[in-house]
Amino acid sequence: MNIAAEWAKYYALSGHRQSLLDGDWEINGINQGLDGMDALLREAVKGNYYGVTSGDFYQMREKSPAADFRISNARSYVKNEMDAIKRDIEEEEERRRQERERERERASLTLV
Repeated sequence: MNIAAEWAKYYALSGHRQSLLDGDWEINGINQGLDGMDALLREAVKGNYYGVTSGDFYQMREKSPAADFRISNARSYVKNEMDAIKRDIEEEEERRRQERERERERASLTLV
């Protein structure tokens, strides 16, 4: 196992996982635009317009990535896989550390 390469993959996954939340600013802008249209329509027709209500505009709002269950599920799945990868890498690092320690002990015994 190339530990450096495995850590690089782990951190790449971490970056992709984080990017699933990107877009909050854009979504916030869209939702503010919908709120603005709602307010303008209510003002233009003195609060009683037909066909679209404030509740309808609320339903049109985009969900933030953190509130989208598919994105949340994807993030959880990736996190679980990342945890498993991290455990594997750390176990390999520990195994190699112990092997180096045993080698040092053997080397010190042969020098005595």
